[in-house]
Amino acid sequence: MRVVSNAKRKQQSNTGMTLIEILITFVIVLVVLAAAYSLFKNITIKHKTIISKSSSQLQTNISLELLRKDIELAGFGLPWYLEGTLNSTNEPSKFFGSFDADPYYPRGIILGNGEGVNNSDVLIIKSSIANIDKKTSRKFGVLFYDGSWKVEQLGGKTFTSQDRCVVISPTTHAAYTYNTNYCTPCNSVPSDLTTSLSRYSVYLLFGITDNSCSFPYNRVDYFLKKPSDPNDFPERCNNATYIFYRAEVNHSTGNYTYYPLLDCIADFQVYAGVDDNNDGNIDRWIEDSNQLCPGCDDKTKAEYTRKIKEVTGYIVYQIGSRSPYEVTHNNTIITKAPDGSTLTFDLSNVTDYNHYKWELIRFTATPLNLIPTEQ
Repeated sequence: MRVVSNAKRKQQSNTGMTLIEILITFVIVLVVLAAAYSLFKNITIKHKTIISKSSSQLQTNISLELLRKDIELAGFGLPWYLEGTLNSTNEPSKFFGSFDADPYYPRGIILGNGEGVNNSDVLIIKSSIANIDKKTSRKFGVLFYDGSWKVEQLGGKTFTSQDRCVVISPTTHAAYTYNTNYCTPCNSVPSDLTTSLSRYSVYLLFGITDNSCSFPYNRVDYFLKKPSDPNDFPERCNNATYIFYRAEVNHSTGNYTYYPLLDCIADFQVYAGVDDNNDGNIDRWIEDSNQLCPGCDDKTKAEYTRKIKEVTGYIVYQIGSRSPYEVTHNNTIITKAPDGSTLTFDLSNVTDYNHYKWELIRFTATPLNLIPTEQ
């Protein structure tokens, strides 16, 4: 039997790892940690991209649906013309405004080609229900004479003393004046209004607002803009992009109430299809309302606005955040315009555009309330 001395046994127990063995072990650990970190980083980036894309897609769908509804309802409850003598001192100022030079014949849809930032477009919509934070615009009723003038509320909602309505003839769509403007209390019938009404007709009441009323409709504008406070602009957005806003005109102040819809938008373009001969088919496409009837007066412009049968728009937006890698290799996005021509969106003015993913959204909506009226 082999016998190991105590000295030999002690020498073996004190023998450790060599420096080379330690370095090799250390390198192996570093490689494993680096691989784990790289895997974790890739998973995190992909997860963040998926979450960001899903969130953007949901936000996009909701925003586009709101835009489509506004277009479909353009012209709803809108006066065709304003009857009565206008106060030359006070009245016109209630209708004038940016892209709103139609004081006596409000138009349901107005297109401003290149009127926005970076030559983007502006879309303006007018109707009695073109707002989202008021209950009054969801109310309607009729005004009729039965021994005395009476208001009958429809739709299950009740008019209050604060509600203001526009009174419209169902045959001519004429709006009737009250107290030097066209908004009357909804739940009562002022005597100075009924003197101009026929006792043999039934009139429509459309709720407009629950406070001071500056014009007999509600107006909403769609456009691109940077927020007034730079801190409100998302950090993930390329600095050359904008926020797509839905802005309602406030009756009391005449200022906008802003509703941001989409972040990181590079461009917004809109077209309208016009049926010139009223045969139900689109004869031409326009980019600006001035192209509807160049040189026409307000009444004719309003008539031609009712020939708009379709609105098609394009939105160029940024997907996700900046990538450290080059993901876009072309500075142009090319598609077909509604009239069949080539439509090109240029990203060359977007700094570092090739490190972002871009997508082109196309939306289409049919105005359902721009119905010609017999005069």
